[in-house]
Amino acid sequence: MALRAALVAVLPALAAAEKYAVIAAGSAGFMNYRHQADACHAYQLMLKSGVPADNIILMMQDDVANSTENPFPGQLFNKPGDDSPDVYKGCKIDYSGDIVTGKLFMDVLTGNKEGAKGKVLKSGPSDTVFVNFVDHGGPGIIAFPNGPVLTVKELSKTLKTMQSKHMFKQMVFYMEACESGSMFPDLEKDSKILAVTASNADESSWGTYCGDDAMVKGKNVGSCLGDLFSVNWMQDDDLGKFSSETFKTQIAKVTKLTNKSHVCSFGDKSFLSEDIGDVEETGFLSSSPSDAARGAVDARDVYVTQAMWAWQNAANGEAKEKDKLSEKTAIANHLERLVAKHKSTKTSQRIRRSREAKSSRWSQVHGEDEQ
Repeated sequence: MALRAALVAVLPALAAAEKYAVIAAGSAGFMNYRHQADACHAYQLMLKSGVPADNIILMMQDDVANSTENPFPGQLFNKPGDDSPDVYKGCKIDYSGDIVTGKLFMDVLTGNKEGAKGKVLKSGPSDTVFVNFVDHGGPGIIAFPNGPVLTVKELSKTLKTMQSKHMFKQMVFYMEACESGSMFPDLEKDSKILAVTASNADESSWGTYCGDDAMVKGKNVGSCLGDLFSVNWMQDDDLGKFSSETFKTQIAKVTKLTNKSHVCSFGDKSFLSEDIGDVEETGFLSSSPSDAARGAVDARDVYVTQAMWAWQNAANGEAKEKDKLSEKTAIANHLERLVAKHKSTKTSQRIRRSREAKSSRWSQVHGEDEQ
């Protein structure tokens, strides 16, 4: 509720002022269920905050809700429970499939309609903009489901272009990714951009509601339902019980709840202490918030952890062998790609050590001889 109210509070007292939001999930595949669930949840919150649907731009691969692996076809859930809401219902996706790239993200943010060939940000100097990115990342990079990674240099240039085109009065950017604290090195204190990241520049972010904690309406989804930082700020918005709250209060609260990584803030903090004012409950979530740290897993261990869970819970030996082979191969290939992409020797070594440790544990679980 804090962000929802904050978006209202920071609007200037001009009738022409509007609110805009750009939301991007940068991954693909059922094992990355959590990112698309996060993105659709954020979309629902933007609508509840008063952002017109025409002013919200959502991009994601959109290959999870209708995946054959999804036990709830056509639905996505961002939290466990018998009364968990379907965040996919009414989630309007503007860009999906193989056109979702880092370049598209930059074109949308800078209002480049010719490049995006579709809906772009049309905000002006009196408007408030919220940007939310969720996916994998590394030192100085964030990933998209198609095309090359988006570098810190490219993101910095994009934000500067937005500033030069006077595309906002104030902008809030929430980023969920490993090493996301490395993506905003040159935001100025008077930039009118406040960036909040799930982790610092040297650590992973965390997935949550994984394994046995991914239970929805009596079924296990089979993939992590959310990311710890994202779930924490969105469940805080969902609560709707605070009479008043500031950005500073919400960030402090989310920082405390996101206890597996270090939440960081960058840029213009001049409106951190603005009074958000009275908060009215919307009733989007009727249930009490879940403990978001339940089933939390280091984002770089999610693939192996979920594969091990799938193997241990497979219905028969044949299914177990199939899961064992396909998942282990996919994990190895994924981690190899991560190592190849990261320029940081320190990060590459950490990924390799994680892979070696997980491979050893896998062998122990399956009774294999280590190679």
